[in-house]
Amino acid sequence: MKKKIIIIAVIILSSIVFTSCKTEKTVPQKKEVITEKVAYQCPMKCEDDKTYDKEGTCPVCKMKLKEKVSEVENHHHKDH
Repeated sequence: MKKKIIIIAVIILSSIVFTSCKTEKTVPQKKEVITEKVAYQCPMKCEDDKTYDKEGTCPVCKMKLKEKVSEVENHHHKDH
């Protein structure tokens, strides 16, 4: 009986060791975010994705326009 328990324990431990050794560590890529332009948009999106250049109120629902920042992501890849 002890022999079966030891064999089962060895099998479980060896499977844990082998599966934990297979994990690959990846380095997260850095993203450079460039802020282009500030626009204002209705929080209720009354006019879908329409934006305005200046602060103010929505012409449809009269709510205060919220600031919306458009961003562009640049990925830099370095080949060594």
